[in-house]
Amino acid sequence: MITLTFIFTTLVLYILVRDFLHPSFFLFVFFTVGYVLLDIIPEYYPVTIESSFVIYLYLLIFSLSSLLFTILLKRKFKKVDFNNNILKKFYLNTKILNFIYFTLFIGLFAYIYRYVNLLLSYNSLAEYYYEMRKASLTGDFLIENNSFYANALSFSSVFTLLVFYRILTEKVSSIYKLIFVVFLTLVSLAQTIDGARSTISLIFISLLYIFIFQKGLFSSIKGVFLFLLAIFILSINTRNVAQGDVLEIFIYFTKHIVLYAYGSLISFDYFFNNYFFIESNFFSRMTDKINNYLDIFDIVIKKPLNPSMNYVYISSEQQRTNIFTCFATYISYFGYYGTVLVMVFNSFIITYIYLKRYDYIYFFLYSIIFATLCLSSLKEFFFLSFPYCLRLVIILIFISRLNYFFNFLKVYK
Repeated sequence: MITLTFIFTTLVLYILVRDFLHPSFFLFVFFTVGYVLLDIIPEYYPVTIESSFVIYLYLLIFSLSSLLFTILLKRKFKKVDFNNNILKKFYLNTKILNFIYFTLFIGLFAYIYRYVNLLLSYNSLAEYYYEMRKASLTGDFLIENNSFYANALSFSSVFTLLVFYRILTEKVSSIYKLIFVVFLTLVSLAQTIDGARSTISLIFISLLYIFIFQKGLFSSIKGVFLFLLAIFILSINTRNVAQGDVLEIFIYFTKHIVLYAYGSLISFDYFFNNYFFIESNFFSRMTDKINNYLDIFDIVIKKPLNPSMNYVYISSEQQRTNIFTCFATYISYFGYYGTVLVMVFNSFIITYIYLKRYDYIYFFLYSIIFATLCLSSLKEFFFLSFPYCLRLVIILIFISRLNYFFNFLKVYK
């Protein structure tokens, strides 16, 4: 019944907006796909009607707010013409681009080089990633990252978006494309070498949005296939996958993708019925900073901590997960009623950026925010993506200001 309600609401939203990428529709349809897949795979435990209704209400509040903001900003709902998707006043200066490219290449090599000896000390990649994931849960990191390495990786990650856009919109050589593949491979390796997987998903989904924006929805199917193929290869080499023929491994992989993307709907049901605090790195850092100021007046925000999240079994095959959707995080920090305000706030920011997407800064920002919509079924990514958005804006402003400077020099030669 709840799945049919999700499907019906999704159809109504699409009739209203006629735009697959509009946030009011896209976030809702992404969760709808999850409920459909969980119904298809019989091994997964069912999600109760109560927790599903809570998720439905939050999604509906987000979508209705997005529709309202679109109307208030006096934008008409119309089908997107992918053939006319052109950014306004955006030009990538190749000299500036190549300078940043070279600098970030060095930073990536330095980042990865620190892990080589550690990586070689294990018998297999699966063993290495198991230890890395275990260390990330306990907070006992095998290698500490300072600000230099962290910035080298984060700036490199968002820089891939600019280079990829250039490849799609300009005629570049095969060697240039090959260099980009190497660069993207290094970014992927650097993002996953310390056990993280969600951040590289953020980057690849952002790249997918840029591809959809330029080539259209149906043309992006090949890109989705390549992304899933890359995840499939990574999964085989970093996890102890099921033994058997190719079909059995593929079935295992498919279930694993569903588990990774939507198992959180089942674990949210556990959270809803057995409340416990879900910590967010972003909100925790913000709380600590606020406490530094409030401590002057002997007022401190106290919050329970649960750095190592409980695992919840979500299927009869003893599969488990420790992710609980973005809603569990919001409820932990803001309560059920406060989460309503958070969804309205998120809806306004995301919708505004989407409606301004033909301005280049908003376009690249939305590519990251689009990814956070996809990953919202896992955990809170909208606020967590702020550091990446900030670095992206810094690079774009740096490039645009230098462009103005070089154009000024050309005029007065």
